[in-house]
Amino acid sequence: MKRISLALAAMVTLGTLGLAGCGTSSDDSGTMSASERDTFLKYSKCMEEQGVDVPDPDNPSDKAAAGAGSGEDPKVEAANAICRKYAPNKGEDKASAEEEDAAVKTAECLRKQGIKAADPKPGTADISIEKGPGDTNEKIVAAYKTCGAK
Repeated sequence: MKRISLALAAMVTLGTLGLAGCGTSSDDSGTMSASERDTFLKYSKCMEEQGVDVPDPDNPSDKAAAGAGSGEDPKVEAANAICRKYAPNKGEDKASAEEEDAAVKTAECLRKQGIKAADPKPGTADISIEKGPGDTNEKIVAAYKTCGAK
């Protein structure tokens, strides 16, 4: 699921560079709006609860998670699927038909592994997971490994 990892890398990069410096804030001060910061902090906290370090948006030199989104890490993919509901872009990245098809197949496989995984929205490759009772991070990562993530 390269698409998910790349989407996460983009989000982590935005956080590392401080969304602010990219001109996404509603003012010209170079800082995130309160709403943007709250969204990023919810996502960041969720990712960290899943065992994935995310840089502090208030400290552009914090490289704690600079490499967290790179590669096809099942742990990162699983955390991203769990935390997608808090993601700054809410899973709105466009995907090719092949990427979308691969994501649908992965979601089906995850469900066979006992994980409550939703198919991606049309035009995306972003799988969302609802953690249920007994769904540990280890179980979800193992399911991603079984379903073809590297």
